[in-house]
Amino acid sequence: ILRGPTMGADRIRQLLAGRLFPAVPAPLRSDGSLDLDAQHAYARWMAAQPVGGVATWAHTGRGLRLDRATRLAILRSWRDALDSRQVLIAAA
Repeated sequence: ILRGPTMGADRIRQLLAGRLFPAVPAPLRSDGSLDLDAQHAYARWMAAQPVGGVATWAHTGRGLRLDRATRLAILRSWRDALDSRQVLIAAA
Protein backbone atom coordinates (compact mmCIF):
# COMPACT_ATOMS: atom_id res chain seq x y z
CA ILE A 1 0.00 0.00 0.00
CA LEU A 2 1.87 3.04 -1.21
CA ARG A 3 1.04 6.60 -0.34
CA GLY A 4 2.35 9.26 -2.67
CA PRO A 5 4.73 8.77 -5.57
CA THR A 6 7.09 5.82 -5.76
CA MET A 7 10.48 6.76 -4.36
CA GLY A 8 13.88 6.15 -5.84
CA ALA A 9 16.67 4.31 -4.05
CA ASP A 10 18.47 7.52 -3.01
CA ARG A 11 15.35 8.90 -1.31
CA ILE A 12 14.77 5.61 0.48
CA ARG A 13 18.38 5.60 1.73
CA GLN A 14 17.87 9.13 3.07
CA LEU A 15 14.71 8.12 4.92
CA LEU A 16 16.37 5.06 6.49
CA ALA A 17 19.73 6.58 7.47
CA GLY A 18 20.26 6.77 11.23
CA ARG A 19 16.64 6.11 12.17
CA LEU A 20 15.03 3.46 14.35
CA PHE A 21 12.60 0.98 12.73
CA PRO A 22 11.22 -1.41 15.36
CA ALA A 23 9.82 -4.77 14.33
CA VAL A 24 6.19 -4.69 15.41
CA PRO A 25 3.85 -7.53 16.34
CA ALA A 26 0.34 -8.14 15.07
CA PRO A 27 -2.06 -8.38 18.04
CA LEU A 28 -3.88 -11.67 17.60
CA ARG A 29 -6.64 -13.11 19.75
CA SER A 30 -6.37 -16.62 21.19
CA ASP A 31 -8.32 -17.95 18.20
CA GLY A 32 -5.72 -16.48 15.82
CA SER A 33 -7.90 -13.64 14.52
CA LEU A 34 -6.64 -10.08 14.38
CA ASP A 35 -7.67 -7.77 17.22
CA LEU A 36 -8.23 -4.76 14.95
CA ASP A 37 -8.99 -2.34 17.81
CA ALA A 38 -5.71 -3.27 19.50
CA GLN A 39 -3.90 -2.99 16.15
CA HIS A 40 -5.18 0.55 15.56
CA ALA A 41 -4.38 1.65 19.12
CA TYR A 42 -0.87 0.19 18.96
CA ALA A 43 -0.19 1.74 15.54
CA ARG A 44 -1.27 5.19 16.76
CA TRP A 45 0.86 4.85 19.91
CA MET A 46 3.94 3.65 18.03
CA ALA A 47 3.59 6.39 15.40
CA ALA A 48 3.78 8.97 18.20
CA GLN A 49 7.15 7.58 19.35
CA PRO A 50 10.49 8.88 18.00
CA VAL A 51 10.79 6.22 15.29
CA GLY A 52 11.56 6.49 11.60
CA GLY A 53 8.81 3.99 10.90
CA VAL A 54 8.11 0.33 11.57
CA ALA A 55 8.90 -3.06 10.09
CA THR A 56 6.04 -5.54 9.96
CA TRP A 57 6.72 -9.28 10.10
CA ALA A 58 10.44 -8.53 10.07
CA HIS A 59 11.50 -11.47 12.23
CA THR A 60 8.35 -13.29 13.24
CA GLY A 61 7.34 -14.48 9.79
CA ARG A 62 3.74 -14.09 10.93
CA GLY A 63 2.73 -12.31 7.74
CA LEU A 64 3.07 -15.52 5.79
CA ARG A 65 0.54 -17.18 8.10
CA LEU A 66 -2.12 -14.49 7.82
CA ASP A 67 -4.69 -14.37 5.06
CA ARG A 68 -4.59 -11.57 2.52
CA ALA A 69 -7.47 -9.60 4.07
CA THR A 70 -5.78 -9.63 7.49
CA ARG A 71 -2.41 -8.58 6.05
CA LEU A 72 -4.08 -5.71 4.20
CA ALA A 73 -5.96 -4.60 7.34
CA ILE A 74 -2.69 -4.48 9.27
CA LEU A 75 -0.88 -2.57 6.52
CA ARG A 76 -3.74 -0.06 6.21
CA SER A 77 -3.69 0.46 9.96
CA TRP A 78 0.01 1.28 9.89
CA ARG A 79 -0.28 3.46 6.80
CA ASP A 80 -3.11 5.44 8.42
CA ALA A 81 -1.18 5.90 11.68
CA LEU A 82 2.27 6.78 10.35
CA ASP A 83 2.96 10.26 9.09
CA SER A 84 4.56 11.09 5.76
CA ARG A 85 8.08 11.15 7.27
CA GLN A 86 7.73 7.63 8.69
CA VAL A 87 8.38 4.55 6.63
CA LEU A 88 6.38 1.32 6.61
CA ILE A 89 8.63 -1.63 5.86
CA ALA A 90 6.56 -4.68 5.04
CA ALA A 91 7.02 -8.02 3.41
CA ALA A 92 4.40 -10.69 3.03
